[in-house]
Amino acid sequence: QPKLPFSTFDLQKPLADAIKKMGFEYCTPIQAQSLVHTLAGHDVTGKAQTGTGKTAAFLITIINDLLSNPIE
Repeated sequence: QPKLPFSTFDLQKPLADAIKKMGFEYCTPIQAQSLVHTLAGHDVTGKAQTGTGKTAAFLITIINDLLSNPIE
């Protein structure tokens, strides 16, 4: 399956810049499959090997939401 770049998603600029600065250009398969749904506000369940980026997918969604809707 083709690689999905993080730039595909409409991430807040500080988050997108941080991901790029850390050297990540493409999603892992579990990230590509889950971010499509979680960034749209939907719940997902996923199962993947340790070290495949599940936690990053979870945090990208949360951080993007916090940047989009800051707590006042």
